[in-house]
Amino acid sequence: MRRYARLLFAAMLVLPTVAFASSSGAAVAETGTDCAHTSGSAKFSPGLWKLKPAAQADQHEAAQTITAGGGVTGCSGGGVVNGILQGTINIKDPANCNSLASDSDTAVPATTGVIKISWGGGKVSTAAVSFKQVAGKPTQADIAGKVTTTSSSNTFKGLPVNVRIAFTPETGGCTAKNLQKVTFKEVTPLEIG
Repeated sequence: MRRYARLLFAAMLVLPTVAFASSSGAAVAETGTDCAHTSGSAKFSPGLWKLKPAAQADQHEAAQTITAGGGVTGCSGGGVVNGILQGTINIKDPANCNSLASDSDTAVPATTGVIKISWGGGKVSTAAVSFKQVAGKPTQADIAGKVTTTSSSNTFKGLPVNVRIAFTPETGGCTAKNLQKVTFKEVTPLEIG
């Protein structure tokens, strides 16, 4: 009986320590963040060839690299408030303004890339993402992926990333001239987690 009492007493001493460690661990876990606003600009290289008559719609298609920069603001959760956004998206399926406007085909191979958000204070989130045009809305795209950074400054590692953006072509882009630049802003908030 005395041995049983000692085991019970030892368990009573250990359990609060385990409970404390578990609760303190939960307090520092990354919970993600929601950012109300995402905006910026992007450049297409080599650029999307301007709109052509239907008979010439497949001409002058080329793979594209989109380089983007901007910011996210109004963030709540995860200890961040706003950040600087950088991204590179690779459109490997040859495209032009006609294919952008038609949005009828799924890009093969898929359009993928990387986005990086620098939150300040050394916090950085880098995510591998896919970029998919919204059906019936040729100037909107869904960006989705997962935070993958492995550096010591990583924030939100392993959490999903989602945002829908709308982009506005530069004046005359796709109509009077080839499309080189767009501006973009959120349709839905950026969500991490």
